[in-house]
Amino acid sequence: SSYIIDLDLAYYDSSGAIQGPLRITPSVAAGAFGFGIADFSMELTESGIKTTSYNGKPPNVSLGVGNLSGQVLSMKGLPSEDFIVLLDTDGTKRLASNFEMNSIEDEKAQRDYRVKVVDADAGRVELFDVETGTSVATRFTNGVVEFEANDYRFELAGFGNTGDYFDIALNRSNAGDARNMVAMVALSRTTADRSSFQDDFRHIALMVGSQLESGRLLSASATAIRDAAIATEDELSGVNLDEEAGKLMEQQQAYKAAAQILQTARDLFDTIIRIM
Repeated sequence: SSYIIDLDLAYYDSSGAIQGPLRITPSVAAGAFGFGIADFSMELTESGIKTTSYNGKPPNVSLGVGNLSGQVLSMKGLPSEDFIVLLDTDGTKRLASNFEMNSIEDEKAQRDYRVKVVDADAGRVELFDVETGTSVATRFTNGVVEFEANDYRFELAGFGNTGDYFDIALNRSNAGDARNMVAMVALSRTTADRSSFQDDFRHIALMVGSQLESGRLLSASATAIRDAAIATEDELSGVNLDEEAGKLMEQQQAYKAAAQILQTARDLFDTIIRIM
């Protein structure tokens, strides 16, 4: 018979309350204390077996199965690499497969990355997915090396020693970063789904300008109609205001001329009286 022993590690705080469980990460110190820990962990979840690497290297997992005729083997979260299936000489050689591409939400999921100098002599630098330990890309640097992953670009300048690495942890919240500003700047570009700010402003300016010009033309038309109505009214009433105003001006000028003649005659009369 066989037995499975489960051991949960915990510790007690100063008040005597039990705390835990403990999680011991791989390290030299852990090995010195007698805890032999692998470089990766395996967890049985509802969706299957999940492996997580702790040293930045992809875990090497071998899977052996038997009597899978008519059964289904499902694997998820595979990296963007070639998937090779080999059939041995025993059993039938019939195999069917189905691939499902990652959804947009999965592709946009934020991940933490590690840029590591694998071989300094050869200039080999690799980009790893921290969660899975998968090597995403490999570059050979001559002083400057670039990686692109998930719409992010990483640039490493200079040379390092073998084993040197840089961890890139992405911010999970909107506070303190520039993603809102980037989203606003993106609105300045026209896409298939929406127009840009410049296009919207141009459309508003054209709409307001056309409405203003239409209002000006309507105002000029209304003024012309009013003037025509006044002229028609004057014709029907027999009185032309412009003509009458002209006659009044003529009479005013004649009155001024007569007054000037009278003033001249008065001046002559006064002169004659003074002479006599």
